[in-house]
Amino acid sequence: MTMRLRAVSLLLGLMVLAPSALAQERPNILWLSSEDNGPHLGAYGDRFADTPHLDRLADQGQLYLHAWSNAPVCAPARTAIITGMYPTALGAQHMRSQVLLPDGVPLFPQLLREVGYYATNNAKEDYNVVKPGRVWDESSNEAHYRNRPHGAPFFAVFNLGITHESSICRRSHEAVHDPAGVRVPAYHPDTPEVRQDWAQYYDRIHATRDLGFLPEPEMLARAGDGAPFDLTRDPTRYPFETIYEVAELATRLEDDATDQLVEALGHADAAVRYWGAVGLLARGASAVGAAHAALVRALDDPSPTVRIAAVEALGRFGSPEDADAAVERLLALADVETTDLFTTVMALNALDYLDRRAEGAEEIIRSLPRVREGTRQQYRIYVPQLLDKILADLD
Repeated sequence: MTMRLRAVSLLLGLMVLAPSALAQERPNILWLSSEDNGPHLGAYGDRFADTPHLDRLADQGQLYLHAWSNAPVCAPARTAIITGMYPTALGAQHMRSQVLLPDGVPLFPQLLREVGYYATNNAKEDYNVVKPGRVWDESSNEAHYRNRPHGAPFFAVFNLGITHESSICRRSHEAVHDPAGVRVPAYHPDTPEVRQDWAQYYDRIHATRDLGFLPEPEMLARAGDGAPFDLTRDPTRYPFETIYEVAELATRLEDDATDQLVEALGHADAAVRYWGAVGLLARGASAVGAAHAALVRALDDPSPTVRIAAVEALGRFGSPEDADAAVERLLALADVETTDLFTTVMALNALDYLDRRAEGAEEIIRSLPRVREGTRQQYRIYVPQLLDKILADLD
């Protein structure tokens, strides 16, 4: 196998697509990188970790149980990823080296760009090799897939440095995790200093103030004309700790938390109320039955995301009368000409989960508008695909 083909293999066959392939035949690729993480996530069984959003991502995707690093230190590891080759084979295993690549060895974003991808990196590079020409369409703190040409597929990297090993050395630090609860690896001495470092490492994972705890319509509504990122810097607009606490409660299904989730449905913040409804939905028929009155009250919530979560809970696990009412309410929110796109999508997703409980509504579903005039091109497929999926399931 040539060196070029070894680099190609990193992409698991994606690059065998001909350059003339249509853009829609090539998937958009979002690459999220968090530095210096081992398996210290709830998805890997670490009960000391507070990572519910990543855990849900793992639950819905691919969780690797056998993985290793070819160079378990910063720049050499990045060199292995970007070249698809062992750093020791390139002579690039030494930190902060800048070695020349052999002829015919590209960096893999160059291969993506050759077949029409708009490739961005935000923003860390730190490779131990000299770049063989232009690698990225943009590599900076401003790089974003939104800047791509119309119709182009994107490959976008966002690198989060908050968990970098250097972060555990910063003092003073307001602790979130108790050092006494740390499981110290056998290869580290069990000392107060080491426990403090490990607890702070978990704190840094927690400290990203992930906007994923806001459902998309709610996030966009709060952001208004500004950047959603700005919400993370304003606790009055995004009370992260409060929302996170309820989201954590909602997604840890082993906890008997029905009463607390019902209480969350009465909170002043819509995201807290949303997670209260989601937690009851996730616990199924028994929790929905116990919280029936509170969920019915939530059907008139001012936030559409709260209403949709409550409607789905009652529609899936309530009485036949609840299901009929749920279908009616979801259909009212599923009209993309009168409702914003992301609320429409959320309502249609909930309707899809009702399955056979939505029988009898096929004609109304067929009559729903599929595209709203002025919708951005990349969003125009969402509603039609969901409507087709719902109708196919009901057929």
